[in-house]
This record gives sequence, structure tokens and C-alpha cells, in this order.
Amino acid sequence: MLPNEHTSLPQFIHDLFWDADRSQVSWEQSRDFITRRVLMRGGWKAIQWLRSQLGDDELRRWIIQRKGRGLEPRKLRFWQIALHIDPAEVDKWIAASASNPWIQRLHPRTVQQRPNAHRDNKA
Repeated sequence: MLPNEHTSLPQFIHDLFWDADRSQVSWEQSRDFITRRVLMRGGWKAIQWLRSQLGDDELRRWIIQRKGRGLEPRKLRFWQIALHIDPAEVDKWIAASASNPWIQRLHPRTVQQRPNAHRDNKA
């Protein structure tokens, strides 16, 4: 890595990596990590920056390849519309994430629950 290579990232992107060694975060070396973090935690300015770096076709491929893993259902729905991702595929990803106990714990309101799932099966 060249000295100061990480300075090519805007400060608002570096701010998303408070838990990482920022000197080791560069677009060239950490593209996947940066993409994931921006999609998960980035604001509109960061999203616009990411789209300018990847383009919508590459961003669509990135999300599809990972089956939306790590993205909240609300964010997946946004990208479904913005990037013209097949709604049936997004439905599958959201259903799969709903069975993940960590997703349920972290995002209980965004994971659709089955009707009557909390009730006893008494007649």
C-alpha cells in the first residue's frame, strides 16, 4: 500500500469505520468491506458516493451475489426498487433472514413475523 493511499476515501466514508484501522481501509484493498458498511450504515451522501464508484449494475450484482445478507429488510426493499431487483428474490432473502435469531434480535420490528406464531396451538 502506498503512503496515504487511504486518503482517497472521503472523510464521510472514513467516519463509517470507527471500529477499524482507517489507515488500512482503502477502496483498492477493502472494496467489499466498504461496500457492505456503506450499504448497512451509510447515509445518503455515502450511498451516492458508493453508486458513483460502483455504478448501479455492479451494485446490483454485489447485492444479488450475497443474496442481500447483512441488509435489513427495509434497505433490501429500497434496493429492490432502486436497482430493479426481482421482488421474488428479495422476498426469499427476507424470509431466510427472518429465521436468523441474530436478525430477529437486532431488528425485531423489520422482520415480518408469522401470524399467530406466539399463540399456543390450543383449540
